[in-house]
Amino acid sequence: MRKENREAVNDRFLQELDKHKIIAILRGVESKYLLPTVEALCEGGLRMVEVALPDAEYHPERYEDTLKGIRALKEGFGEQVYLGAGTVVTTRQAQEAAQSGAGYLIAPNFDPEVVACAIDLGCVPLPGVFTPSEIVAAVKAGAPAVKLFPAGNMGPDYLKAIRAPLPDLKIIAVGGIKPENMDSYMKAGAAGIGMGGALCDRGAIRAGDWGKLRRSAQELVRILKENN
Repeated sequence: MRKENREAVNDRFLQELDKHKIIAILRGVESKYLLPTVEALCEGGLRMVEVALPDAEYHPERYEDTLKGIRALKEGFGEQVYLGAGTVVTTRQAQEAAQSGAGYLIAPNFDPEVVACAIDLGCVPLPGVFTPSEIVAAVKAGAPAVKLFPAGNMGPDYLKAIRAPLPDLKIIAVGGIKPENMDSYMKAGAAGIGMGGALCDRGAIRAGDWGKLRRSAQELVRILKENN
């Protein structure tokens, strides 16, 4: 991918992240539930969604169903939702997620090959990191932002300490983030947060309780507005 095109792709992601702050993480959600789930989240004011991929080797049917769901979301929502794929730990997953319509690829770890593959595919790589050394290495490899994971295990003070010597880096806090502690991570310097089970309750999804999802999204948007 040409440098100027890559910069445009990265700039778009950073602009969306700066505007919306919250990435809703959908993990273990069957494709048949994805469209109404994302519709409810959008009605609540969210616009960034990550669909996590299961392991292709151990759960091939679930893996294919998840790719099917990503394709359906891309077709159904287009540019209304900025769609990404999560748990992208191999180049195969990166390629298939990109082909399905994911615009950014999130991982729990930092693998330079996966980052390079995402860039070649025209996607934004968002590797998972935990230490300052990993963060700097990931950014040097081409990531415009990184996923601090698991952020909740160390708390917002750890994020604040990392950002002291690295104030310009874009760090997304993921893992253990809840509505009640989200603001503390934003005040510690997070460029955004990723929230899974605390936002996207799988029980509510399978019960078709779209109102609960909508209200959860609205509550997060309210918290952001009140504290920014």
